Amino acid sequence: MDKVLHLVVSRVALRWNHRNLKDWDSYVKDRLVLYRNYTLSSLINQSSQDFTLLSLVDESIQLEPTLENEVVLKTNLEVGSNKLLVPNMVQEYVSGLNEKYDYVIVTRLDSDDMISKNFIEEVRRNIKLNEYYDIYYTFIYDLSKKIIYESGLYNHTISHFVSMMEKFDSFDCQSYRYEHTNIRSFFKGQKSKTINGLEIIHGKNMINSIKGNKTNKVKLEDYGNINDRI
Repeated sequence: MDKVLHLVVSRVALRWNHRNLKDWDSYVKDRLVLYRNYTLSSLINQSSQDFTLLSLVDESIQLEPTLENEVVLKTNLEVGSNKLLVPNMVQEYVSGLNEKYDYVIVTRLDSDDMISKNFIEEVRRNIKLNEYYDIYYTFIYDLSKKIIYESGLYNHTISHFVSMMEKFDSFDCQSYRYEHTNIRSFFKGQKSKTINGLEIIHGKNMINSIKGNKTNKVKLEDYGNINDRI
């Protein structure tokens, strides 16, 4: 039977990616609350726990693993733009493992997003080698108004919940080596209508500008035991 390593990779707080922020410390404080209260809760809620979470943070951040299957990877790169930072960090982690696998799956998960209960299980069951596995539906949660909206934008353009499977011995972290806005242009794959993602509206994040219609198709508690505050 093939051995598969499933990595969920989340850029929790990388300084180079937010180098223009005036108040980095406040950003980190708020982001860690979002990550613990929402993103991690949805991972704890997964029907399958057969994955390893890689939480990527700046070296200055004190972050202890919350999940038994969580690994915190740190970098001290503070300035400049390095689009290959994330795939290189993940690739280095995989190459340093003592245990060998046949395949590696990498699932992208932003540190202010959540995934539905059967997400990991379905990806593992259906993903194919060198193809993406993505979702068709995404929802957005307004943290201040406590309202869930259905967004149609994700279905057509962006893929930041995407997963890719590669061979272990030639692993290149393709899901982060390509921009999530156009990964579908480089690979074939499929989009599922039975799992979904929930993005959180907070502060001035980009999703504020693409809010859709209110919906009752999903509820916050569908994603786990959520501590709904920040």
